[in-house]
Amino acid sequence: MEVRHAGLIVWTVFILLVAALAVLLIAGSHKPSLQNRPVGSVNVTSVFLVAEGPNSSATTRLPGFASYTGYAITYNISVSNLNYTNMSLGGVRVGGSNFSLASYSPRLPENVGYNSTRTLDLSLRMPNKTYQGALYIYYNYTPSRIGFHSAASERVSVLPNESLLVSVSSGKPASVSVLTPQEYGALESNASHGSVLSYRTSGASNSMLIQGNLSGEYYLVAEANSVALNLSYLTLPKGRWMAITGNQTYGLSLSNFSVVSIDAASTSPDNLYLYNNFDNSSVLLFRLGYTNASERMENSFYTNRGSYVVRLAPGSNGYALISLNSTPVLINPFYNLYQSGFPSPIPVGIASYGLYDNLSDSSGYQISTNEVVGTANISRMYICGFAYGCSASMQLNVVTRLDSGGESRTYWLQDVATFNTNNRTFNFEDNIWNLTAASSNINPETLHGNGYIASLQSNPYGLGSNWYYDGLNYAGYSMPLNITLVVKEYQSGKNVVVAFGYQVRNDTSGATRPPVFYDNVTIYNSENGSIIVTPYYYTPVSLKYRLGIYYDAELIFGGQGDGESAQFGEFNASLGLYYYDNGLREFPSVYTFGRNTAEGTDNLLSTPYRNTGYVTVGEVNPLSGIAAGQTSDILSLEKYPVIT
Repeated sequence: MEVRHAGLIVWTVFILLVAALAVLLIAGSHKPSLQNRPVGSVNVTSVFLVAEGPNSSATTRLPGFASYTGYAITYNISVSNLNYTNMSLGGVRVGGSNFSLASYSPRLPENVGYNSTRTLDLSLRMPNKTYQGALYIYYNYTPSRIGFHSAASERVSVLPNESLLVSVSSGKPASVSVLTPQEYGALESNASHGSVLSYRTSGASNSMLIQGNLSGEYYLVAEANSVALNLSYLTLPKGRWMAITGNQTYGLSLSNFSVVSIDAASTSPDNLYLYNNFDNSSVLLFRLGYTNASERMENSFYTNRGSYVVRLAPGSNGYALISLNSTPVLINPFYNLYQSGFPSPIPVGIASYGLYDNLSDSSGYQISTNEVVGTANISRMYICGFAYGCSASMQLNVVTRLDSGGESRTYWLQDVATFNTNNRTFNFEDNIWNLTAASSNINPETLHGNGYIASLQSNPYGLGSNWYYDGLNYAGYSMPLNITLVVKEYQSGKNVVVAFGYQVRNDTSGATRPPVFYDNVTIYNSENGSIIVTPYYYTPVSLKYRLGIYYDAELIFGGQGDGESAQFGEFNASLGLYYYDNGLREFPSVYTFGRNTAEGTDNLLSTPYRNTGYVTVGEVNPLSGIAAGQTSDILSLEKYPVIT
């Protein structure tokens, strides 16, 4: 029993050993597969593509990817050329010891044309151990002259505070580079080279401003796939240069009369203009590039407040640079007063320009009122005129500004007494001129009074071809004669009314008369009317015609009309000028001459004392009453150029 049992046990053990061996033989017959083999993970968070070249080490960040240890994968990169006429792509490598580059296609070097892209297929071997992090791929390049048909170069010297204005005309896009002498030598030897700066033009003719940190000797090189190529340049001081092209302009907004300094440069012939947006008038600032292909010019000038545009001629394909600065200044009543050979007939009396007598003082005052009054106490008057015989005029001239139809309008108002000393008669008349823009006319539908619209036979002053006029009949007078002229305005419904008045004492009747408003002119559909005295800008008409229409108030004596000059044989009077501000007030300062009217005299002297003008026969002296030591300032101011 026991043996059999033992034999059973042995047999049983044998059977189990055979079965186990069979299992082992079956398992060993399967070849291990990659899918079933245990592997580690490779997680590339980002791929950084780094350019290695003479002018750039730009880095582009690409999306990452996931793989496994030991794998070989295909990875695509794209290399673009945005800077050079041609670029040679030399080689590719991967950074670090974790990854390796098995191969890539196409074979390198490979030429990459301007604004084109090459795609490289890289065979990347993954690390043999688990990895998480970035992958760096490097490619190197050099500028290439392959395909160039023409090239031009200039040796330039650049100071530390200078920049370069470069112009290239090639018929096709071109490559422009700034090279050191060593880099230029390598270029001439067709060797790999770098550059200090490099640009690519986009069209057949281009200009550019190069404001890098340049200092020393350089070569300026232009290359293009064209038959002909022209290269020119200017060295300019570094600063706030602005490009002006056929489509690109510079807007200039001035709130005051200003002195404008402008520096302009161009590498091709062109005209640079200043346009007035208000009336579309223009003036030529510069003729650039006609004397020399590359030219820089400077100019300074006065110009009125307004909205302007600096631009090239319409339709121009040129390119210019400007550097512009504007400084507000006060108006100058002495402008052009001495240039034509003084003494010459001017209006003599008292006037306020919003200026104090110290012309070197940059401050002034502005007055806005609805009433201005001028008084004259005349004790002696005898006139021997020219075309009008023994005639002269006393004028109260002011300028009003109002709103009408959503626009600002400007009118010149004249309240006038005219005298004939031959028969001792006088009368009163008023005029309204439209100064809203150069050569503006009076529209009969916009205003109405006792008078009519008169036509101007000749127009040497830049005014409109018509004006509003009303006049009274002549009456007799006796000496002494006290005359007050009044211009006032007020709102009446939707209209502004301008009232012209006078007051006379000691006339031939011997009576004292109250003020008489002989003409009340309604300006329709207007509001916010105000008589303005300001030194901060001129009226719009003066911009184009240099007439010198000021926002002033003046009480003056001169010829009777039409620019006539009066010759006074005898004269003695005291003048006062006032504006309304809760009562009549004297103007803070007065000058002894007017500028807005064309009538004048060459033998009256006005001497101001505490804002009263004492007028006698004598040599005209515009400097009378001006603070001592200001003569040189006046002469300097009046010679400064005004561009209109």
